[in-house]
Amino acid sequence: MASTIDNRVKYRIGSPLLPILPVVTRPVDVYSRWHSESEPLDKHITITTLAPYTNDSGTTWPNAVRDIRQYLDQSNIHLAIEIIATPLWRGLESFPFTSDPYQWNDVLLPSIRALQEGRQWISLDMVYQEDVEQSDIRQPTIVISAREC
Repeated sequence: MASTIDNRVKYRIGSPLLPILPVVTRPVDVYSRWHSESEPLDKHITITTLAPYTNDSGTTWPNAVRDIRQYLDQSNIHLAIEIIATPLWRGLESFPFTSDPYQWNDVLLPSIRALQEGRQWISLDMVYQEDVEQSDIRQPTIVISAREC
């Protein structure tokens, strides 16, 4: 099996290509994880490790996934591997704006809606979202839900 490292998201590293978040998780001896619009298959059985994201995770996580992948390949075990930041596993918390300090309704929303032309977006919201690296920090975040993801 090729030792491809999926590092599309710095807070979630794995091998081979991981399903797109959010995923459905079903506990077995390991986990079976797949995107909610896909069918569960044996290829989605995943060894998942939760870990705090730190400054060196961008180096240590891919190295750990490569080492685990190499060990499993030598043993002819073909499971997916995933290291994911703990907040992403449980889902990032979001908090509504109680005021409009960024002029969301008057300035940002109309501009973003103009970008929406021709896309199958489901919802568009602005929230304070928990930061993956520091859960006590809340970042202003525009959340776009789309059928295209």
